[in-house]
Amino acid sequence: MFSRSASLLFAILFATASFASAGQTWNAFDDFWSKSANFPGPTTPNAWSYGSASTSQPNGVAAFTAFTDDNVELEIPTGGPLFKHANPGAPEPCVARANAAWYPGAPPMPPFLFVHPSDTSFAVVRWQAPEAGTYKVKASFLASGETGLKSVGIVRYKESGPPEDLMKPALINRQDTESGQKDYEGSVKLDAGEFVAFYVGNGGDGYAGDAVGLDAAIAAE
Repeated sequence: MFSRSASLLFAILFATASFASAGQTWNAFDDFWSKSANFPGPTTPNAWSYGSASTSQPNGVAAFTAFTDDNVELEIPTGGPLFKHANPGAPEPCVARANAAWYPGAPPMPPFLFVHPSDTSFAVVRWQAPEAGTYKVKASFLASGETGLKSVGIVRYKESGPPEDLMKPALINRQDTESGQKDYEGSVKLDAGEFVAFYVGNGGDGYAGDAVGLDAAIAAE
């Protein structure tokens, strides 16, 4: 049986512990942020970040490098603008949001973000847990209508250490209707500051035609 002082200490520690609020949600499309003055959504960084990771590393998705251009605004033929995260002067990889498809056959926007890798890098969308807790992760990867394999996956990782697959790597394309979309739903326990990363790679056949739509949502349980 706990002493009165031990019980009081336990109560204080439990009261000051930080946990995510049940029911709190995050959505990759709705929460997408851009520093562009014309962006109609969040303009300051939040739990989501966008970047790349080298495909030459065994655990490349853990070696995240944030994109440095976060206010790219492009007019697109189907009705712009399109807001993009990328690196200066590099058309790929990138992560973008628009309210209309970027081109015919592109993943529908909304609710999908446009994610495109390069020959040497994954494009990565990652979310950081604000507090310790259990989170439900739901995601859909939708291949564009272009030919070519795309590789997709979801990992959990800290700032250091090997990643853990939540959704094992998969290949998708729209030419094969059975593998044009990959869905995931599951729960994961995270410490504060840990990441869930959604990544898109070139599928091993070059990056041409490798656009993928990402619809991702996370909820505290």
